[in-house]
Amino acid sequence: MTDEAARGKKIKFAGGYMKRKIISGLLSAAMAIIVVINPVGANEPEKTDLTYVEPGRYLIKLPVILAGAAGYFKEEGLNVDIRIAPGQRVYEALLAGDSDFIAVSYGSMMKINQQGKEIHSVCNITRNCLFHLVAKPSIKRIQDLKGKRIGVPKVGEEVTAVIRAALKKKGLDPDKDVKWVSVGIQATMVAAMKRGDIDAVGAVGEWRDHLLRAVPGTHVIIDYSKESDLKKYLGATTYPLAHVQMTADFIDKNPETTQKVVNAVMKSLNFINTHTPVECIDVVKEKYWAEADRDVLVKYLTEIKDAFSPDGITQKSGYDVVVKVNSEAGLLKKPAPGFEVITDLRFVKKSNEVEKKK
Repeated sequence: MTDEAARGKKIKFAGGYMKRKIISGLLSAAMAIIVVINPVGANEPEKTDLTYVEPGRYLIKLPVILAGAAGYFKEEGLNVDIRIAPGQRVYEALLAGDSDFIAVSYGSMMKINQQGKEIHSVCNITRNCLFHLVAKPSIKRIQDLKGKRIGVPKVGEEVTAVIRAALKKKGLDPDKDVKWVSVGIQATMVAAMKRGDIDAVGAVGEWRDHLLRAVPGTHVIIDYSKESDLKKYLGATTYPLAHVQMTADFIDKNPETTQKVVNAVMKSLNFINTHTPVECIDVVKEKYWAEADRDVLVKYLTEIKDAFSPDGITQKSGYDVVVKVNSEAGLLKKPAPGFEVITDLRFVKKSNEVEKKK
């Protein structure tokens, strides 16, 4: 081979090498762009049509409801049917597969896990307890409840637990000094107070204010939305109340779907924490609270807006408070399931990590 031919062959070989280097570089850049564009839940969800049920419409669940109204579920490739469950049977719906996820209290989830059901929290949405005790005008202080009737949505549930803690702090025996009455939620609760069937009632969320308007003279004697009452009666500064929950089986079989549900709820939490109460209510009012009093919704959300989680993370200290309150109330008959057993932080941590990189 001549020297000229050899040089030509080397040039040809070098050119091919450079082309392969360029193509390889372009492919790497393209892959990097794809990762940056869609880093969380980049894979397709295993299940796209989901059902979410709740016992009643409350602002406590606003992060889930807003995710539907604002289109965040749609952005994640999910079609979520938001329903109210008849008779508050949300766990029955979840375990039967009629609901894919729910958002109810941490204490209730602990109780259901003690019955051998594997249900996990995948995102905390409220870090404070939004339960309130509203009483008739004649009851000025907690001690005045001795011998009286206290209404709760259902005797033996978490509203009962936090009220029992306050009664004990003020020297009353929750089992002997008061009578507990199951009155249901929302309108049935208001009706029971109007009829005089009860002397005080544990009101959930904004139904505190609906009740105050409907029954003149009633007033709040315990307000767990305030840090002062949390400290006074529960010895805590936080109480992680509402959590997005799924069965362990659903999470195992649908990790991408689970991630996308959490992503959507995290977008809602970010919206709530960066917008005014009026702006938040504007998003959800027409579709999900059409018949509710707008002024009540705005007023209540203004008061409790800081109760929503900033990052979806459940702290072990919050878990400990919920365990203590529910155990002392007798709602947990056995040792509580471990924090790591029922609290799956993988999905919120992934959402948070990606958000920080933006």
